Amino acid sequence: MEVKPAFFRLSGERRRTLLDTAMDIYLEYPYEEVSARLLCGRMGLNPATFYRYFGTKDDLLLYLFSQINRRIGENVDESTLLTTFETEPLPYLSEKENAFSALWYQFPDKVVHDLYFETMDSAYDLYRKVLSSEIARGNICPDTNVELVAYLYATVGYNLYRYWRSTASGQDYLSQCKRYLCLSFFTGIMTPQGQSRIASADQLSVRKL
Repeated sequence: MEVKPAFFRLSGERRRTLLDTAMDIYLEYPYEEVSARLLCGRMGLNPATFYRYFGTKDDLLLYLFSQINRRIGENVDESTLLTTFETEPLPYLSEKENAFSALWYQFPDKVVHDLYFETMDSAYDLYRKVLSSEIARGNICPDTNVELVAYLYATVGYNLYRYWRSTASGQDYLSQCKRYLCLSFFTGIMTPQGQSRIASADQLSVRKL
């Protein structure tokens, strides 16, 4: 992801305006119809200025997602992350941000690949924090290798996406994939207290499906 220094020299308000406009465009048009020319026209930039800020249109797209992922990392409720299976709107994101973040599965494989691996480090850090928190709460066994488990969980998500995409199923099925992943992945390292908690969350999830 190439976001150039010139972009960060803009005022905070100007950066937010440009990013907000770009988000509107991706919500209005399919990925294939979003060209640099369209972005420049709506953002009020000439092409030379656009490329002073971003390497490509995909760099802009990845940056938009990185900002949303940062917000998620700052606001997520760690105590419920491992037992949340539904793909529901997040209360700390705006309606527009929730709608935009739900677009990722519609993008071409290469874009999703780049998006996933651009954000993997932040996902890894988040899962490390969550696992440590769950150990302190007594829900995960204290001898769990936090570094290893966090890395495995952060990396397996992309393979889950690839499997889900190959089934050509909708987002409801994506929720089910996440549910089965959580149940199978974490049960072995959970204490009886943690297993009871995740079983309760699973029963609630099943009722919603």
